[in-house]
Amino acid sequence: MAILLHIFIILLTSCSIYSLQTIYCKKREIYTTLCNLESLSDSNFSFLDADTLQLELICISEITTAKMFPSGKFKHLHQLKNLAIANCSFLQIGSGAFQGLKSLTTLKIHGKHNKEISENLFDPTPQLDIIFFSFNNLEYLPARIFRNLKSIIQIHLSNNQLFFNQSSKDTFKGLHSLRLLDLRFNQIDYLPLGIFDDLTSLLDLYLRNNLLQQVNDNNFRFLTKLKFLDLNNNNLTKTTEKAFETLTHLMQLHLGNNQLKYLPNLQNLTSLTNLYIYSNNVADIASDSFLHLNQLRILFLWGNKIKVLKNRTFQNLPNLIEINLQICEINFIEEDTFQYLSILTMPFNKVNEMRSSFVKVKEKLDLAFNNIQMFDFESINPELKVIDLSNNRLRVIKTSLSSAITHKLEYFYANNNQLEICSVSHFPLTIRHILMENNNIIHIDQFTADILPQLEILDLKNNLIREISDKDFQYTTIPLKKPIVHLTSNPIICSCKNNWMLFTSTSRYPSISFINTYCIVTYSRIEKYVSWLSIRTINKSELMCENTKTCLSQCRCFFNDELSIMDCFNVTWEQPTAIVKEKFTTIFFDGNINIGSVVSILLTNSPTLQTLYLNNSGLMIISKDMFQGVPGLKELYLEENQLQYISPDVFMNLPKLKILSLYKNKLQQPQFWKMALPHLSEITFSENNFVCDCEFIIPFKKWAIEHQLEITFPDLDITYCNSSTVPITNFIDSSCLVDNQNIKLILIIAPTGSILSFLVIFGILLYLYRLEMKVWLYSRYGVRLFYNKDADIGKVYSAFISYADEDEDWMIEELLPRLDDYKLCIHQRDFPFGDKIESLLQAVESSCRTVVILTPNYLKSDWCLFEFDTAHMQSLQDKCKRLVVVLLEAVDKCEMNKNLSAYLKTNTYLDINDALVWEKLKFALPNNEILQEQNETHF
Repeated sequence: MAILLHIFIILLTSCSIYSLQTIYCKKREIYTTLCNLESLSDSNFSFLDADTLQLELICISEITTAKMFPSGKFKHLHQLKNLAIANCSFLQIGSGAFQGLKSLTTLKIHGKHNKEISENLFDPTPQLDIIFFSFNNLEYLPARIFRNLKSIIQIHLSNNQLFFNQSSKDTFKGLHSLRLLDLRFNQIDYLPLGIFDDLTSLLDLYLRNNLLQQVNDNNFRFLTKLKFLDLNNNNLTKTTEKAFETLTHLMQLHLGNNQLKYLPNLQNLTSLTNLYIYSNNVADIASDSFLHLNQLRILFLWGNKIKVLKNRTFQNLPNLIEINLQICEINFIEEDTFQYLSILTMPFNKVNEMRSSFVKVKEKLDLAFNNIQMFDFESINPELKVIDLSNNRLRVIKTSLSSAITHKLEYFYANNNQLEICSVSHFPLTIRHILMENNNIIHIDQFTADILPQLEILDLKNNLIREISDKDFQYTTIPLKKPIVHLTSNPIICSCKNNWMLFTSTSRYPSISFINTYCIVTYSRIEKYVSWLSIRTINKSELMCENTKTCLSQCRCFFNDELSIMDCFNVTWEQPTAIVKEKFTTIFFDGNINIGSVVSILLTNSPTLQTLYLNNSGLMIISKDMFQGVPGLKELYLEENQLQYISPDVFMNLPKLKILSLYKNKLQQPQFWKMALPHLSEITFSENNFVCDCEFIIPFKKWAIEHQLEITFPDLDITYCNSSTVPITNFIDSSCLVDNQNIKLILIIAPTGSILSFLVIFGILLYLYRLEMKVWLYSRYGVRLFYNKDADIGKVYSAFISYADEDEDWMIEELLPRLDDYKLCIHQRDFPFGDKIESLLQAVESSCRTVVILTPNYLKSDWCLFEFDTAHMQSLQDKCKRLVVVLLEAVDKCEMNKNLSAYLKTNTYLDINDALVWEKLKFALPNNEILQEQNETHF
């Protein structure tokens, strides 16, 4: 019973322990455990393996009431090397917090409520190498808290509330192995004498963002191995004469953002390579300020009050490659002040001119935000790669003939200046980026990749560029990679000189970058507003230039490669003082007074005019000679006038007219059907005073119906007879019914007659050229029309060749190779010895065709004529055409016998001079494949 009771008590205790707090742990890798917990004080870690090497604890919820760090929580983890505790808060971390962790080498603790640690905290952890107590709320370190850490290398105490007093002088006593001490972002305003004396191996000391006001002689006296010292962002007003005297191995010294008025004594820092004394109150630099700093390479002095730089200021720095002097008040620089520099940064000063002060800078020169008015390539080093002259008063870029070859500049920045010209002659062949945004540039001069082959970016945003000539923007040879040209927010006009806008996507022009993708319209009839056109969709016809030389004084004229426009809107004409001499394509005479009396004189000789606007000009009549000087007119706008009558002869001088606008006049019965306008494609005539009687309605409707395919009537459905609400197309007058029926009958008969006429003509042509049609179908598609396949059944030969012996050579050399695919019977080859007449009869009877080679020699041979008569008789007997005559040479018809003469008169023969003679001959012969197939079936 006692044993059971004991077991029950143990189980109850265990349950109470695990019920205190839930812990979620997982192994991330071998011997490494990550635990998420709610409270470290209430958690039990006895379940962790004793051989755990790394343990990371994260409190997942913030505890508002901090507790004491529990003792002995990890005492069984004798092998633990790394312990990290994050987001857990404690009022105090006591001496037993790390009991048993004798192998611990790295400790990381951060929690914003951790304020106090015990003096004996690290006694159980003599092997500690690295301590991270950053981002806590520590205010004070107990004296000699690190006394037992003989092998400590790094101590990180940044981002706390630490301060030192006189009793803190032994805080780091005995830490001879310490190499890094981080005290950044604390409240340290005082360094007790001797606080760093035992840190003889220290390499890096971080004291930035504290409240130090002074550095004394003995603060760093034993830090002889120190290489990095950071005192940025303190309140330093002075450093004593020997403050840095013993730091002979120091390589980087940071004194930025303090209140120093004078440079400290740096002469013993012979190993110094980087010096940062920016954002102080230094006003003067003595000639020996940098004496013995032979290794110094980088010097930051920006944000001081230095006004003058003398040529002895940096003379003792032979290895200096970079100086930063931005945001000073420098207004004068002596010649040869800068020697052997690679990078010089001097924006936000008061430099007025460059001269030769910067000629030794080899890599990058930043002179932005100064008062420089002229840039001369002779004032920079030929090896310079980058120069920034942005935000100056730059007006002129001066260059020489040799600079384009000798200089190697790659990046030129001159934004926010007063430059007016962007010229290729300003830059060397090596240039890659040219940034000239926010200037007064109005002209681009010869900026092509042919001259600047390495150019990648040309930024000309926010300038005053209106026009860019094609010759300045087009390549003569296509580059492998086109530069990007930024032209956003320029007042580019839609000028005929800006043709490059039409071809920005082609390889002949650079890649143009537009955010504001519009150009200002050069010519617009809406003058109350500034019109814009999208450069992405602009047409060549919209790019216009103004013509002031040959334009009439009362008008405005514009032109491009395709159009020439004269706009004479709202002019009061009395007597014309001149005629139009320019070859205009479009003229606006709209909104004028008395234009009708002078237009024929103005347009005496305008053969190129294509579009004429005479609308809204009070025209009452149109004289017959008004348009005699414009024979090429294609569009005529006469709407909104007072026209009551138009003679059909008015337009007799306009044979090319396509568009005629006559709406909103007072026309009563215009005889459109009598107007000689063969090319008319569109006409408008609504809102007139049409008088609808039979004499007008019937011919009008007939004309409209007959021409509805070739002429467009946009307003026909809204055209009404005078004092009628019915459209003219639906207007019906009883007196016109008979005429309407006749019109309908005509509309039915006319198309029908046309179709019948076409069929008759087509049939006649088909009959006359039937042979050519058959031959064409056979030669092109292998089709034989009206071919009687049964007539050739049982035949042995495709053809029997009848010829004179004198023509045998032609037959062998020409005929036989052409008819190689056919089985031919030739009497010299295929007749057996014996009775020739019997052989001839069998040859003709067993051949599908008999081909006669007709020549004068043939007519002289009685045997040949006998062969013809035999073949002719066989053809008549079979009642089909088996005889094919080929006229090889011209023959005298008088020498022909009656049968041959009669045959040639009633049948078609083949002429050897016909281009299609061989196709016709093959067509006259039987189809080989069909013949072979039928013979196999027959036999």
